[in-house]
Amino acid sequence: MQEAVLGQLYFFLGAVWFGACLLLVYDGIRSFRVVFRHKLWVVSVEDVLYWIFVGFLCFRFLCWYNWGELRGFFFLGLIIGMAVYYMLISPKVLEGLVFLLHNIRKVFGKIFRIIRHPFAKAGINMRWRLKQERKNVKIALMRKGHKRGDTHGEKDKQL
Repeated sequence: MQEAVLGQLYFFLGAVWFGACLLLVYDGIRSFRVVFRHKLWVVSVEDVLYWIFVGFLCFRFLCWYNWGELRGFFFLGLIIGMAVYYMLISPKVLEGLVFLLHNIRKVFGKIFRIIRHPFAKAGINMRWRLKQERKNVKIALMRKGHKRGDTHGEKDKQL
């Protein structure tokens, strides 16, 4: 008898821990949204995918630890774990994750700018050279007597 009660108590505590872990994952998603702005439809898709993932994990948890039996105290444990995590731990975790992701974004942004710089410089030089060549071609055509719309030039008209 005592073993059965102890097993259910461990199951309940596992549900509390599981609820806190689920909300920790959601804090990761929330921090990602703060650092990288999303459109509303992308947020909706992320939320739907998250809750599908949570449903799958809850099913696996129930199958693994309680032979797939739904118990009210499992859902109570999830809610308690999420509530305790949200009130006590979530603000600091969210702040830390946002700080971490923001710094990672800055580092990768700097690396990207360093890598991109020579290519951007080459592109600017290439555009400048093409403009110069275009001017040279126009000048050369004007010297030969070609004008816009004139396909034969002035020398052909003299003949």
